[in-house]
Amino acid sequence: SELGTRPERMAELYYVAGLIYDEIVKSVEFVSRETMDDLRPCIEFLRKSIALREQLEGNHHKYQRAFALVKLAFALNNWSDCGGDASFSQSSAAAEGLQVVGEAIAILRELGDNGHLAEAVMTKGILMPRYNTQAQTDLYEEALELSKQAYGENNTLSSRIYGNMGIAYETIGQLRKAYKYFQLAAQCTEEVFGPDHPKTLQNQAVLEEDTYVAVARQIQREAENGGVQEEDGSDDYFDSDEGIDEHSAEEDNVQEERQEQQQEDQ
Repeated sequence: SELGTRPERMAELYYVAGLIYDEIVKSVEFVSRETMDDLRPCIEFLRKSIALREQLEGNHHKYQRAFALVKLAFALNNWSDCGGDASFSQSSAAAEGLQVVGEAIAILRELGDNGHLAEAVMTKGILMPRYNTQAQTDLYEEALELSKQAYGENNTLSSRIYGNMGIAYETIGQLRKAYKYFQLAAQCTEEVFGPDHPKTLQNQAVLEEDTYVAVARQIQREAENGGVQEEDGSDDYFDSDEGIDEHSAEEDNVQEERQEQQQEDQ
């Protein structure tokens, strides 16, 4: 009726409806097949909002469309992680996610908004196929530079980027590099929020895991002995016979949990 003649109002309502379902998805500990019942309307409402915004003129609507595209990209990534279904496959969701975040990046570059552009570029990194670490880290490095330009050396977004860089290296078993970036994430959140904030404690907890305590001890021993391992070499901390695949299920669960914690801050 009256709302149908006001596309800008309908675009906003669809966006808010999408955000409500997005918050419901974030409230669960892990995304699963059951999560798809809330992801489906989230995706549908965001798509409707984006389609209406495309018809509207002005920078305000461009901004709002870009924000909705980033939200949609995360929702599509979650749908893909859940495995998709007969109506919308895992691969189709992953492909659309990269497409829409690319649209958001183009809009934000045009508008010269480095802060939100940094978040969109980081999101593209998250959506890249697992184990494509070089592509991911290139995007994270770009996002980090944009984040610092927009918000200064230490800020909330940079802490998330550091955390995602740690996850990328952890995924391929480069635990020294992962440790370095998890350490930077913890330092950044402490600088921004203080030592007792939940986000700081969450990042500090990663460094207190047995694996990273052992990595820290090895680095300390090498420093005391005057020997420094090349940072881009293999992680000799682990027995060379132990490949990533041997513990892939457990590691994937840990990495998915870390990734979801990063996305909750989005």
